[in-house]
Amino acid sequence: MDPRRPLAEPDSSRSSSSTAPYGPTRRDGETCPSQMRGLIGRAPPAEAPDRGMGGPVATPTRLKVACGNYDRVSALATGDVSVPDLTIELHRVDPVRLFPALRTGEYDVIEGSLAAWAVAVGSTERSAYVAIPVFPSRMFRHNAIYVAAGSPRTRLEELVGARVGLQGLAITANVWIRGILADCHGVGLDAIITTVAPIDELAAALGAGELDAIFSPGPPPGFGPGGAIRRLLADPAAAERDYYAATGIFPPMHVLLIRRELAEQEALANRVFDLFATAKRDVEHRLAHLAEPMATLPWLYAERERTTLLMGVDYWPYGVEGNTAALETFIGYLHAQGLIGATYEPAALFPYGDWT
Repeated sequence: MDPRRPLAEPDSSRSSSSTAPYGPTRRDGETCPSQMRGLIGRAPPAEAPDRGMGGPVATPTRLKVACGNYDRVSALATGDVSVPDLTIELHRVDPVRLFPALRTGEYDVIEGSLAAWAVAVGSTERSAYVAIPVFPSRMFRHNAIYVAAGSPRTRLEELVGARVGLQGLAITANVWIRGILADCHGVGLDAIITTVAPIDELAAALGAGELDAIFSPGPPPGFGPGGAIRRLLADPAAAERDYYAATGIFPPMHVLLIRRELAEQEALANRVFDLFATAKRDVEHRLAHLAEPMATLPWLYAERERTTLLMGVDYWPYGVEGNTAALETFIGYLHAQGLIGATYEPAALFPYGDWT
């Protein structure tokens, strides 16, 4: 195997568990930003925002919404959180299945990839969806670097010169990992040799000694107690806490998208934002006032206390102001990694609504 070449191009006929969810790659393994923008969809011409129905779009009273099955949206599903004259039909969907749904336009509001949207913002194409500053998924990603169980590598700095497998270079998690390695650990973008392929092929190559590491949003096949694959770091959570203490960044992964023609209606984007923000506050309140654990974890109270001690009570911020540093950093990483042609202000990610 030539480590400079991808093991194989991702095959769209494979199951979603084994293919990169962000679409096409070039023969050299680079994700094509112009093709990736198709995941956000293309809008009809600006002068015809009626979605083919004729006449102007009426203010909706019901929105079909799709996002992951998170505690921070559970109050929307139960109806405990609502606003007058607007009904939410919530569909809780595996995020891997959400991204293809952007192409079909099935939903009015949908969770999407932050990387795909940020790339689309730099495009001249008029997208069918636009973002509002709700971040349904956030994750630290020091835990997403995997090596063979017998690997001598145990430190991030030891990835210099490594042959690394990824499912895609434009996956939000991988943008963060490569950026953090370069920014904080001296592992520059040109200091690793990247290979792009489906996760099962990457795991096999790691086991065969053809790769030194895998960057993956989820555990690859072979990971687990006694398995052939382990995390690079013995205590990634400690490294993630150190990263937050140094930067104040809790990396956002996904962003909420709304149909452009709906966002263009006065205050609708802000009403949707308020719904999601209120639902998040609802679960934060319940976590802070536990008579009985709301999750099957024995020390849930202790983890919440530890988290708020480090990150404050609003540790999962929505809106622009509380996410400016993270978004500026992410946009810089996209530019450094060749996924956008120029940087821009985070406010450009959210063209409709009042986020001041």
